[in-house]
Amino acid sequence: YWSNDSKFLYYVEIDATTLRPHHVKRWSLEEPEKESVSVFIEGDETYYVGIKPSISGRYLFIESDSTLTSEVQIIDLDNPSLAIKTFYPRQTGHEYSVEHGGKYFYVKTNIEGRNFCLKKCTEPEIYIDNWETVVPHHPERLFEDFTVINDHIIIQDRYNANSYVKVIGQNECY
Repeated sequence: YWSNDSKFLYYVEIDATTLRPHHVKRWSLEEPEKESVSVFIEGDETYYVGIKPSISGRYLFIESDSTLTSEVQIIDLDNPSLAIKTFYPRQTGHEYSVEHGGKYFYVKTNIEGRNFCLKKCTEPEIYIDNWETVVPHHPERLFEDFTVINDHIIIQDRYNANSYVKVIGQNECY
């Protein structure tokens, strides 16, 4: 994925022996003869690394995932020289994923229970104390996925073996 100024290319390197994606690197278009710069290395062999751009195009997310735990690092694609930020520190058993749309970060998390919930926070206030509930955890309803489009959130969940889709505004709650 390219930085927004099209000067840097981000990619994931795979370990030659284990074939585990574990290393995020950045290559410079302005200095193509130089080696790529290391941006992130996942040292825990039980985790796999992937990268994805936010829907807004502003951020690149580095996702480290194991069976039951995840962690997300953030790269600002408008300012690629800034240091990467950890969205929420790794905590055993805590699974989460992050998206950015409009002025909010959205967090699908199991921090309140195994069926997940959706939280949001503004860009500078990404700390957990500032997370606001968009879709609350429900012990009988599985929050499966969401997408942010313009000023709306498309929510997909499952209840009594049926899938449901609902569209809400960014300032609404489920």
